[in-house]
Amino acid sequence: MSQYEDLTSELLMGMRLYGVNYQRIDVCAPFGLRFDNAPGRAQFHFVGRGSLLVRGASGEIFSLNSGDALLVPHGKPHSLISSEDAECECINKLESKPICDSVCAIAAPADACQDAHSVILFSACMAFELGGMQPLINTMPDVMLVSTLLSQYPEISPILTAMERESRTRQAGFAGILSRLADVVAALIVRGWVENGCGQSSGLVQAMRDPRLSQAIAAMHREPGKTGR
Repeated sequence: MSQYEDLTSELLMGMRLYGVNYQRIDVCAPFGLRFDNAPGRAQFHFVGRGSLLVRGASGEIFSLNSGDALLVPHGKPHSLISSEDAECECINKLESKPICDSVCAIAAPADACQDAHSVILFSACMAFELGGMQPLINTMPDVMLVSTLLSQYPEISPILTAMERESRTRQAGFAGILSRLADVVAALIVRGWVENGCGQSSGLVQAMRDPRLSQAIAAMHREPGKTGR
């Protein structure tokens, strides 16, 4: 294993990405769910049934279908919408009911639409820390799609299939299982980005491949509060 691969592994081992709260959302078109700016947090979304659009902070639109997932790594504002002209409402203003510890449910009125036509989502607000490499998060794209990784990491597909099943059937313990799987998929999205060169968007990859600079980066990651001499 090269020194670059060693440092990449160490970086990922030190990563802390875990859900603070989770939401199972059941809505029907037309809908618009707005997620406001959340500094220091990442936001994860998974589509358990149906399809929708995601409008990122830059205004770029992404399409998601059943079984798709994405990560907004730096908590920038974004919206989940049924169409580009859908009106949005802040997700925090919608009525929610607790399912279990840290997981709640948001649902349209029972008579709003038939179950087969509703869109089911599982979302998570996540703490995201990289220790001394925290600035690396700022170089990540606004929206990171799991679909870009499936050909390279086929082991992700069965996890997404399990999430589809759990989000739809709501069997005993489904909320806890979905929470854990969401954490895993979010971490795999970040790992895929790091292993593929961090998007080649900065000089970090070159620095990590340099023997002397990689040692300095490793030291900074191990002891983020220590000042160099």
